[in-house]
Amino acid sequence: MEKYVSQQQGIVTNNLANVIRKAQTERMSGELRVWRGNNTNTEVGSITFIYGQIVSARLGSYQGPQAFNMLSAWGQCLFVFIATTPPPFQQTQNPVTGPLRTPLSPGSGTLPSQERVSEAHSGPLLSLTAIPCATMSVVKAIGVIERAGLPRPYRQLILLIDGQRSVEELIVTLGLEPGEVSQMLQMLERLKIIRMAR
Repeated sequence: MEKYVSQQQGIVTNNLANVIRKAQTERMSGELRVWRGNNTNTEVGSITFIYGQIVSARLGSYQGPQAFNMLSAWGQCLFVFIATTPPPFQQTQNPVTGPLRTPLSPGSGTLPSQERVSEAHSGPLLSLTAIPCATMSVVKAIGVIERAGLPRPYRQLILLIDGQRSVEELIVTLGLEPGEVSQMLQMLERLKIIRMAR
């Protein structure tokens, strides 16, 4: 259960980019909440990490790469990191417990982890309503992905596959092209990391 964290509990930093880098290098999972300004004009932002990878960023009405780039430029501000344990992969389908998460930052040049994926052999586009399900633990899946020499977006994708999200939801969450996500899912299926429940 998420606890409420107030601005008064924040830690002061003079460079938010250093805090972001620390969360990435230490492979932290959780939400970084940040504040700056005064009582009459306070800006509030957040960045969500899974194993050190940024999966969403928000600043006011901005989200994704634009919010991340703006937050990375912040100097003095307050921050709180709320650590979480990423949910384990589930073989069974449970009711969706929350809204679709905010999009991953697509390749923006700022995030080195967002390499674009291109596969020479692609099949037809998958059905948008198909639901990918993991066939192994996330640790084992990431090992297979690394041995296959696949780029980092594959690891981000496998972290999002929980037997609940459809292909369409994964496309929106990742912020990638439908064909690109279809290719990635088909590759994971060929590696027997996932199976598609159509």
